[in-house]
Amino acid sequence: MVRGGSRARRPARRAVAGVVLACGLAVVAAGLAPPVAAQNAGRVEALCAAFSIPPELGLLCESAGGDQPGVVIRPAEGGFAALSRLAVRRLDRHLAADALAWSDPPAWLERQMTLDTAGFAAALRRLVDDPDSPLAGDGLRAAVDTLLGAVDRLGRLALQACESPQLRRDGRHVMSCRFTAGGFGLLLDLQLLRAGEERWALAMRTMNEQRLRHFQALASAFSP
Repeated sequence: MVRGGSRARRPARRAVAGVVLACGLAVVAAGLAPPVAAQNAGRVEALCAAFSIPPELGLLCESAGGDQPGVVIRPAEGGFAALSRLAVRRLDRHLAADALAWSDPPAWLERQMTLDTAGFAAALRRLVDDPDSPLAGDGLRAAVDTLLGAVDRLGRLALQACESPQLRRDGRHVMSCRFTAGGFGLLLDLQLLRAGEERWALAMRTMNEQRLRHFQALASAFSP
């Protein structure tokens, strides 16, 4: 009986040993695979390294966050920092929203222009609502409210304030929007860059002509 029981327990022991070995191998494999967060951080670091940002511009490069990988170049500080940004991301041909960049670049550019105004409006509203903001006075607030109302309309009718998409000599498709109301202006620039089979979007947004030139210089020098 003892011997028979011993033989009966052997298959069970082998099964347990197999499970333990499999778990051990899974743990080792997991340890060898880089964590997703580390992979994403590496991509962000590599993408930011593709930009040579002069220190005197006061700009920083960081992850754009969200589901779509990319980076944002923005002012490091200042009350209007949230209103200025250069967003860079590689497009995904398998996404319906991006696929048009391969088949019809001008149409893709036109579709993007209605998307960037929402973030601008939210940032400007936060600035106006800040009691320490220079825009908190009644006169300036009224002017900003005028611009915000126009931006809300611009979100639906963006192309009325935009130039037609153009194909530059360097092969980039570009589109610009210039809109002013109440003495304030919103400047939007969008570029679609072709790099082999890849497509890259570079979206610039600011209220300052000088800052726009900074972003344009960085965008023009970008080569993935």
